[in-house]
Amino acid sequence: MAVVNTFTSAAQAIAKAGDGVNADLAAGSITAGGEDVVEIWVAEGESDINSRCGYDWTSNFAAASVSTKLIIQGANSDYAAMYCVDYDKSGYANGRLEAEGKINFLMDSYLRKLSLLKNKEKQDFIKNPSTGTIE
Repeated sequence: MAVVNTFTSAAQAIAKAGDGVNADLAAGSITAGGEDVVEIWVAEGESDINSRCGYDWTSNFAAASVSTKLIIQGANSDYAAMYCVDYDKSGYANGRLEAEGKINFLMDSYLRKLSLLKNKEKQDFIKNPSTGTIE
C-alpha cells in the first residue's frame, strides 16, 4: 500500500518534533513495509482526525477554507510529531523529561485543534466560511 497524505507532510511533523528527533527518522531512513514510518504516522493521523470528527476531511480538504486547512494541517502534524518524539527520546537535551514535555505540548495542541474541527456550533463556519456566522 502506497501512503498518500493529504493534510501535511513528514517534514512538518519532523520540524515540530524539534532538534532532538532521531536523525535516521528525519532522513526517512526508517521504514515499515517499504514506506517511511513518518509518512505512515501522518496517514494514521489523517484517519484519526476523520474518525474523531465523524467527517471525511480528506475527501473535502480541497474545498475547505485556508484557515480550516491550516487547523487540519496543524492537528495532523502534531499527531505525527508525537510519534516522532516517542520513537527515540535519547536525542533530547534532558532525555525523557524534555521528550515527554514535548509530547504533552503536542497532545494539547492536537486536542485543541481537534475540538475546533468537532465543534458542531462552529462546523458550518469551518466547513464553509461564507455560510457560517461569527457572533
